[in-house]
Amino acid sequence: MVKRLFSILLALMLGLILYTLPSGKLLIPLLILPFISFALGGIFLALLGVFLVLKGYTNILGIFIIALSLLLLEITEMERAEAPKIHYVYAIIATFLSIPAYLFVLLVSQAGVGIEVTLLAIILAFLVYLFFRYSFK
Repeated sequence: MVKRLFSILLALMLGLILYTLPSGKLLIPLLILPFISFALGGIFLALLGVFLVLKGYTNILGIFIIALSLLLLEITEMERAEAPKIHYVYAIIATFLSIPAYLFVLLVSQAGVGIEVTLLAIILAFLVYLFFRYSFK
């Protein structure tokens, strides 16, 4: 039980955030999917992304929810593999770099460059995530 404490706390925090959103309560039962397998967790992440885009949560809140979900998916996988504790730190840093990336891209877009801010921030966060994931194996 203690072994999965961090992922359970992440799931509870994500559940509380989803509970406050209109229609977000529908996704709370799906929070169990990352605990079952990595593939099902990926499906949950995709469903959550579609939900956030369709409901219009493409701002900093949407980025934060996706970052938490990605972190939940990665942490549950690391707990299954019994990864070293430093890998948890790398995952947290890589995942939450999406917030400054979003703010940076928002600043750039305000300067007149026409890009979709949320999409670019997610792509940047994913690239940083991949970098960290494959750099420390």
